[in-house]
Amino acid sequence: MQNSNTQNFCVRCRTALQQHQPFCSACGTQQPVEMPIREKGGLPTWSIVTLVLVCSIIISCFLCGLFGAMMKQDEKTEVTISNTSSTPSVSPKPKQKTIIEIPKLIGQSPKFIEAQLGKPTEITPITKDLPDEKRTPGEFRDYKIVGLSKPISTNNGAMIRFYKNKAIMIMVDLPSPTVTAEEALQLAGIDVNDISPTIVAPLAKRWKNFSYNGVKYKDVNATKVLGDRYDVVQAEIELQ
Repeated sequence: MQNSNTQNFCVRCRTALQQHQPFCSACGTQQPVEMPIREKGGLPTWSIVTLVLVCSIIISCFLCGLFGAMMKQDEKTEVTISNTSSTPSVSPKPKQKTIIEIPKLIGQSPKFIEAQLGKPTEITPITKDLPDEKRTPGEFRDYKIVGLSKPISTNNGAMIRFYKNKAIMIMVDLPSPTVTAEEALQLAGIDVNDISPTIVAPLAKRWKNFSYNGVKYKDVNATKVLGDRYDVVQAEIELQ
């Protein structure tokens, strides 16, 4: 709004005009539309109102954007927490390494087995003190199993029975006992997960007369000797 103390003049002849006078009384010149006159150091009223409105709009937009971003972040956090609680992180159990490959050894000669396990620690003829009619031909040879701190059913970790220069029975003490018989046999290279056991007892599981990897087994078993876990495995093939 124009200040009442401000004097307007004709744009052509500079004659003093009355307030809101549209034409000059001296020269008849039409005067321009009256615009708010800004005093030094101030802003016209319409400019202040416009500025306030613009600032209000800008602030509203900023707050809306900020609020929206916070809502999205809360949703992401909620989903993350929900997923974490519904699917707890479980470290996979490391698979134990096979300590001996019975299918590769059984049926082989002492020379072949020595190349795999080293020299035997002991050689024992079978039933040498019994009468001939009660004697079982062949011999036992013991071999050391790396990682076994204390023998269980053998002298050094592995005991192999030979008959006619072939390994027909292998018994192995496990350095790390297992919860299941199937896991114990896997440490010796035999997989019976898809084969039903023939005998299930509190201290042993046995599988009889089945073939695996080209070998026909008479008997395969895992037993609990020292505790409640399977710590000894054995495999045997038919005499030939």
